[in-house]
Amino acid sequence: MRILHLADTHLDRVFGAADDRRDPVRRRAGLRDGLSRALAAGRAEDVDAVVLAGDVYEHASVTADTVAFLAGELERAAVPVLVTPGNHDPYVAGSAWQLHAWPANVHIFAADRVEPFELADDLVVWGTAFCAATAPAGIPDGFVAPDDGRTHLLALHAALTGERWADEGRHRTVTRAQLEATGAARVLLGHFHDGYDDGFLCYPGSPEPLGWGERHGDHGVSIVAVSGASVTARHIPIAARRYVERSVSVAGTASSADIEALVSAEASREAGACLRLVLEGEVAPGCVLDVGALTERLGGGLEELVLVDRTRPAYDLEAIAREPSVRGRFVARMLGSDDPAASEAVLAGLRALDGHAEVLGAR
Repeated sequence: MRILHLADTHLDRVFGAADDRRDPVRRRAGLRDGLSRALAAGRAEDVDAVVLAGDVYEHASVTADTVAFLAGELERAAVPVLVTPGNHDPYVAGSAWQLHAWPANVHIFAADRVEPFELADDLVVWGTAFCAATAPAGIPDGFVAPDDGRTHLLALHAALTGERWADEGRHRTVTRAQLEATGAARVLLGHFHDGYDDGFLCYPGSPEPLGWGERHGDHGVSIVAVSGASVTARHIPIAARRYVERSVSVAGTASSADIEALVSAEASREAGACLRLVLEGEVAPGCVLDVGALTERLGGGLEELVLVDRTRPAYDLEAIAREPSVRGRFVARMLGSDDPAASEAVLAGLRALDGHAEVLGAR
């Protein structure tokens, strides 16, 4: 038997963070597409069931249109679909899980206790639900799978703690020891968006990365194969959106045209990606870098281009300090200061004296 394991589709996410506000309507459409690709991957693998391990949609912002879309996609799966609601889509009064008439093939775990669903005579999937935006730590009621000769899988939305991720005490934190103590042959998890599988527990990762903070890790689904007591999993990457960040040295450039050429070369290597370039190094004092104009001009082949200007003007401060001018006296005074911020201040002052309005060193 084969099971499609996915999680964290976050349908109808608001995308309110500063880095994620560009074209939120299109971003939400991309999340729908991610769910559709995930289920299509399951059909291509001829799976016998689907496990959706929580955070399927955003409770606070999900629309009736999206709920209808989700119901249609799950019905098209044409196999049992088991849902373990998470902290973003808890099973609460007024939730879509409660109010919508879901297709007959969809089973929603609706209690904060571990309950069984028999997929076959020799295979049981146990699941539980968030019934609020938070959930207590640990496995509900100290669940232990029965020793009855059948294969038992545990599906839940939970934050594994003590390993790769930061502790999230409000989101059903569980330890490896607690999961192992359940006696489950495999644990199908949701919550963390970078895919991870160690042969016992599995996070498939969100089908799509949701922002720049998710530029690392795998994003896709897992195909879980059960044959008797043997349970294996294979990851399938399906994300269409790709985040790339790198630093680019522009040291020694004389003009903005030189920087533009470097940015253009980097952009051409990452066609279709969301690309963030951090521009670093000392440039000629007269070099005028218009980040907004460069972004508009060079971002055409990218999903998104973000430029971060951390360049510094290559002033010869000792030579300037010897000038018989206001500029020279200013630099000489700042160089003789004990103020730890003097180095930034002298550069900002020189840029201002040269007619540039930006503040250097801003992050």
